[in-house]
Amino acid sequence: MALSLFHRSLDDIMLWSGPWDDTTNEPLSRVVREILVTGKPKTCSMEIILDWALRLVRHVVTDMLNSSQWLASCFKGQVVFPKVFEHHDVLDDGWLELYCIPGVLINEKNRIYPLISTLGTSVWRCELDVNEEPVKAVVNFFDSDTITWVVEEQKDRLGVALGWSGGNDLLSPFEALLALGRTSIILCCDHEQQRPSPYEEADTYYQGPTDDNLRESDGENNEKIAIFPISGSPDLRLLALSSITWRIHQDDSRNPLVLLNRRSCLACSLIECRKQNCKYLLL
Repeated sequence: MALSLFHRSLDDIMLWSGPWDDTTNEPLSRVVREILVTGKPKTCSMEIILDWALRLVRHVVTDMLNSSQWLASCFKGQVVFPKVFEHHDVLDDGWLELYCIPGVLINEKNRIYPLISTLGTSVWRCELDVNEEPVKAVVNFFDSDTITWVVEEQKDRLGVALGWSGGNDLLSPFEALLALGRTSIILCCDHEQQRPSPYEEADTYYQGPTDDNLRESDGENNEKIAIFPISGSPDLRLLALSSITWRIHQDDSRNPLVLLNRRSCLACSLIECRKQNCKYLLL
């Protein structure tokens, strides 16, 4: 199962054949054992699955995964990193897929880094206030904005953060993966995507890609569906997903689902949101 995460043919990957630390791999072993014994579904965290897969190529980064800091690593001439970071969009299938390629992580000064990890997170209010805009259709208020990658050399690794042209925010790319673990995708409906909603969507509001509207002073928004008006800007989806995980960390009582809209109209997307009890909708 863990080997299936790797994008390359297994003939091109050097697997670790040495002894394993059974205590480290016990969480996934316990889940698999329970599935085989009971025949019932059982879940485990994304970090546990990634840890097992990375150990197959002797990348021991358990602490980095548990602290949501791992982005890439290299050992014995192999570099591993998530495929989604290359595409800048959410893949409909295989979003947790890993690239394992020959080479090392090296900068222009020929300095080798064993790890790429996340920098600190900071979120500011978006300068473009979209919260008062009536929610009526699939729109994009940020079509001129793009994501940026902020890189900082550290003592034993490279630190990377996810930013964007519309603000000074710094977000964790790994936390976009965490949000994808609770994301459903609605592909299309029977209507034109741009069809205005025939309903008064009173339980919704537009949300900037990184705008923190779930602080205590905005309590009236806590029970509403936050809609990210970024249709046609796929790279901003990673940014929005990362900011969703950041928001979840701010309020332990909220652990909501996310719906990503491909080509559905707003009304049908919101119907699906309410059916699945999703609190976030990415247009």
